[in-house]
Amino acid sequence: MIDIFLDLTQASYQRIHVTLQWKPKSNYLLWSLPIWTPGSYTVRDHSQHLHSTKVSQLSKSIDFVRLSTSSWECYLQNQSKVSLSYIIEAHELSVRSSFIDPEFASLCLSSVVTLIEGMRYDEHRLYVNLPSGWTSYTTLDFSNFYKAEDYDQLVDSPLHAGVFKTYDISVKTFKHKLILLDNLPQPLPSNIDIDVSKICEACCDLLGSAPPSANKYQFIVLLLRKGYGGLEHNDSSTIAYDWNSITNKDGYRKFLQLLGHEYLHQWNVRRLRPREYLKYDYNNVVLSDSLWFAEGVTSYYDTALTFISKITDQNSYLNDLSNDILSFLNYNGLKVQSLADSSREAWIKLYKQNPSSINNQVSYYKLGAAMSFCMDVLLRQLNSSLSYILRSLWHKYGITNLGYTRIDIVNEIKEVSESLADKISIWLDETDALPIRECAQIVGLKLEPTQINDIYTGLTLKTVGERILVKQIDLNSPGSLAELIIEDEIIAINDFRLLEISELKLYLKERTSNTITYSRRNRIYTSVIKLPSRTFNSFEFRIDEDAPESAKNLRDRWLRFI
Repeated sequence: MIDIFLDLTQASYQRIHVTLQWKPKSNYLLWSLPIWTPGSYTVRDHSQHLHSTKVSQLSKSIDFVRLSTSSWECYLQNQSKVSLSYIIEAHELSVRSSFIDPEFASLCLSSVVTLIEGMRYDEHRLYVNLPSGWTSYTTLDFSNFYKAEDYDQLVDSPLHAGVFKTYDISVKTFKHKLILLDNLPQPLPSNIDIDVSKICEACCDLLGSAPPSANKYQFIVLLLRKGYGGLEHNDSSTIAYDWNSITNKDGYRKFLQLLGHEYLHQWNVRRLRPREYLKYDYNNVVLSDSLWFAEGVTSYYDTALTFISKITDQNSYLNDLSNDILSFLNYNGLKVQSLADSSREAWIKLYKQNPSSINNQVSYYKLGAAMSFCMDVLLRQLNSSLSYILRSLWHKYGITNLGYTRIDIVNEIKEVSESLADKISIWLDETDALPIRECAQIVGLKLEPTQINDIYTGLTLKTVGERILVKQIDLNSPGSLAELIIEDEIIAINDFRLLEISELKLYLKERTSNTITYSRRNRIYTSVIKLPSRTFNSFEFRIDEDAPESAKNLRDRWLRFI
């Protein structure tokens, strides 16, 4: 076994002192720190925050060498107990990394604890030294120490410590914990525990299953001034959310949807996994074209969970669905990157957005949700459903821990319809291929374009000091056709000095052709930006009251979801 000691008492230094002790199995020692966090598919190089490494045996220092950016090796004199110690700088407040300050600690252990080669599947025992007054939270069993069956279970069990507020959540016959970092200027919604319970039960109903985590599940919620995101684990999830948003109706609904998304992942992703991720390779990039199913299907259902659980109404659901899967219909990236490529290229693109990303890539979350909508509608037309497919895959590849591939998904759909199964590869491999409008009509919906009230330039601006710079440009937009580029400084519109971004609309109002003065690399230029008299920037799902009865009946069945 390996004993791990985490000293969190130097919280004000934002440092974690880590010591591992164990009896080696050979005289050769190799250890590494994961380069990525499972569930977040990009290289994060956690070892950049690691320093002051020491290896000792029988109180004698052992020399070691670095093999790579995140792995080290040394040779031992014998097989007596080894001690490996180092310091982790924990400044990054993210669900995918680690953070500590005098108020609390949020530790994603894949960014803290090294993997000892040859001992991945040995028992790991975790001891935590806390500042006075703190309480620690994790899903690992505790008896004088936290016990993990192996390294995989250890790093899949985030550790949080500090002063948190806790709620008991009832889910069917099971008990979960809602654990919140809560230091808010306004009270939380009074029914938060009841609503979270409803969301969890809706997930169970969707999968036709008790929660795989049984009584162990924990929601760890970091309510921050600004923040949004979540990371799933087998028996828990870590959520970051804006404390200001949670107190308004729309923000609270999105909060519940985020919790539902991560909770649903204990089935789809954590246990029903793409086969490439059955055994995590912590030290290498592993590509998969199935992330659209892992995240896209989950995103499709998280939007519906507040509706399924009767927390919100049908109109709210259709609005949310519109925002999630229709907002990107006029993104240029939809015509450049396929859904399968969006999955495969997640490691280098989705998590590493740049100003031109909107023009050359799509999110497998949103486009995957759109594909899920199309699949669900066409399956229901055949007296089946996406939820049926998900449940079947869960029983065949999740409970059995076999993992799935694209072929398995296609074969599952082929049992319902060969022609629909044939369309899956087209939708995955070709760009802009989803029949969203047609599927909407099938269930008695129509896509209504929403006219923008503001003049459309295609420019996204940012303020840097006293300068106003171009942050992003939509391809083939008025700003793009005026030959502006990213990082140009906008000086004046129609000879009016631009001092604030909000003034752009004022100076462009009711004009079709405008003079724009800008600076590029310290030289002054002038161009003409021609604005269309009318444009649309979004679409919304609306009930089609004139739809045939067959479509209305199918819509009713679709809106039952289960």
